[in-house]
Amino acid sequence: MTQNKLKLCSKANVYTEVPDGGWGWAVAVSFFFVEVFTYGIIKTFGVFFNDLMDSFNESNSRISWIISICVFVLTFSGLGYCFSFLPTVTILSQYFGKRRSIVTAVASTGECFAVFAFAPAIMALKERI
Repeated sequence: MTQNKLKLCSKANVYTEVPDGGWGWAVAVSFFFVEVFTYGIIKTFGVFFNDLMDSFNESNSRISWIISICVFVLTFSGLGYCFSFLPTVTILSQYFGKRRSIVTAVASTGECFAVFAFAPAIMALKERI
């Protein structure tokens, strides 16, 4: 009995047909949060732009390097793009066939949601502190 269960667990799940849902919805939600915590946070960093200019007495062109370097590190070091964004898009495309484009589009709104939600929250926190 246990050998039969072991044989079932050792085989890869190969779908003959795209399931169009199931665990794909969990992947879509996780892709949404990947977008929130990778690119949304970096794009919300612009809230501190004027404060950084005032603190360091530098021009906006020199301060903008900070955000550019952060985006570079996340994109090319693999922390943001290679290890999180690409795998979730790839896995998401395996779970959806007919609704692939709409699910990917909705899951990709995490970046926009983060900018929309975090910017006012960070501004309020910054004024309070």
